[in-house]
Amino acid sequence: MAKPIIGIVGRVATSKSGDDTICSWEEIRLSVIKNGGVPLLILPTNDFLYNKQEEIPLLTEQEKEDLYSIVDLCDGLIFQGGLEWYEFDTVIYTYALEKDVPMLGICAGMQMMACVDKYNTFKDLTIPDETFINHQEKTKRYVHEIRVEENTLLHDIVKSENLHVNSRHSCHIDGIKNFIISAYAPDGIIEVIEYPYKKFVLGVQWHPESMLKYDKQANKIFEYFLKICQKK
Repeated sequence: MAKPIIGIVGRVATSKSGDDTICSWEEIRLSVIKNGGVPLLILPTNDFLYNKQEEIPLLTEQEKEDLYSIVDLCDGLIFQGGLEWYEFDTVIYTYALEKDVPMLGICAGMQMMACVDKYNTFKDLTIPDETFINHQEKTKRYVHEIRVEENTLLHDIVKSENLHVNSRHSCHIDGIKNFIISAYAPDGIIEVIEYPYKKFVLGVQWHPESMLKYDKQANKIFEYFLKICQKK
């Protein structure tokens, strides 16, 4: 049986030598490989200007079609965390949602899904974190618990009403439209969203890919996701 191809939507970054790059975070790539998938980096199809989002021209219809053809090669998609997302993220997401391609959104990837869902835009309309929990704790294995709602996809995956998670974000979503909220942090921040009546569309606010070496629950999300992708 052929392994599922998992498209990882690229994130803008700067290399150690100072060069602009569009990359997959290594923990994401390894999470796909560990659970039996083949990672495929998805890059923008337009003339991309680094760090100047307001100057990037909107995608043409042909450039969108080029992205669609790449998505058609994939059995599943991962939208990574990062500092920001772009129009090509939302074009990929909207097309894949229509085609019912399994998708996992992590941190900024989840926020992108929610902004498209609620506001129908690729603009970042998240709000700054101003709560009693400091969510920018990059060095801590666990930062807070989340409460998992019953009768949700997340509950089916982790078989638990509570999870301990890491946290490294400075903004959060202020609501959803068509998604279901399946977990909250103690300060009320939405930690997990899922789209009903789809094979697998899940967004998580934390970074399970960074917890695989020390938390058995973290890998369950990737394991379940890859199994769904295998059934496509």
